[in-house]
Amino acid sequence: KNWWILVAFWLFYWVGQLTRSNALTYYANWVLGSTYADGITQTLLNVIGGLPMGIGIFLVWPLSKKFGKKTVTATGFILCVIGDVITFVAPDNLVIVLIGQFIMNMGIVPAAYVFPALMAGVFDEIEYKHGFRCDGVATSVINSMNTIAVGLSIGIFNLLIRGYIQPEFDAAGNCITTQPDSVLSAIVWAFVGINIFIHLGLAILLRFLDVELKLPFIQKAIRQRQIDKCKANGEEWVEPSEKAKLVQEELDKKAIESFKAELEEKCGKNAKLSYDAELEKYMKKFNEQKEKARIKAEKQQRDEEEYARKMEEIAKKKGVTV
Repeated sequence: KNWWILVAFWLFYWVGQLTRSNALTYYANWVLGSTYADGITQTLLNVIGGLPMGIGIFLVWPLSKKFGKKTVTATGFILCVIGDVITFVAPDNLVIVLIGQFIMNMGIVPAAYVFPALMAGVFDEIEYKHGFRCDGVATSVINSMNTIAVGLSIGIFNLLIRGYIQPEFDAAGNCITTQPDSVLSAIVWAFVGINIFIHLGLAILLRFLDVELKLPFIQKAIRQRQIDKCKANGEEWVEPSEKAKLVQEELDKKAIESFKAELEEKCGKNAKLSYDAELEKYMKKFNEQKEKARIKAEKQQRDEEEYARKMEEIAKKKGVTV
């Protein structure tokens, strides 16, 4: 079930985003701009579209850790609907449209940054139920939704703007073409109207995605299987985090040896350089960076453990089982 929800999610998500993208230039030129291709309207829409993506990344992860990835993503789509409606009721008012688009783009941030993390959870669920990983095939299928959405979005947009008149210009370069009201209305629907229903539909669809609450149990069960398999083969089990630590230590050792060799060669060519002093500076900086990485990794592990604990508590309250 969760796998098919992922497929449907990405198909409709990309249809909405690409249809809006196809309509953007037309919307800026014919509906919102003061004149045809005024050179500023589309730029403003793009800037307002990109700004929340930079701001939102600092907000979305703390919120997702506190309330859950699915909840934050679904709430984001409700925010999208609010922004879409604001834009839709006054599609030719630049100030109102920019406010609406800012709100909409803030709402889309969780879908861009947080929701993909739930894909790995769905792959874990498939492994738990069927005993094999399907990350490569699954990712390919989901990426193909983007390709399908490209064709669908172009078809939808071209269907909507039947009756569009190619612009003509006078000797001074001013556009003298006027589009029919039906075309202007269709452009508005392509840019924002359709997404009101798509974003609302995605928020509802996410209510049925229940893998997040199951994930702590699923991951524990998968790890226990791996431990049991390792023991059955007469091998010693090593935690993945410990394996990563050992690999990193080996890489660090090679990096230091490589630096020492380069430093010896450099000092041999330059008598003013002190091998011991340069090595000391390098090791000081190296150890500082390593300590920062250790602190960051420990914090990330604590955050993940706290997040898993919260999901387990919510799952117990709601009676969710695997």
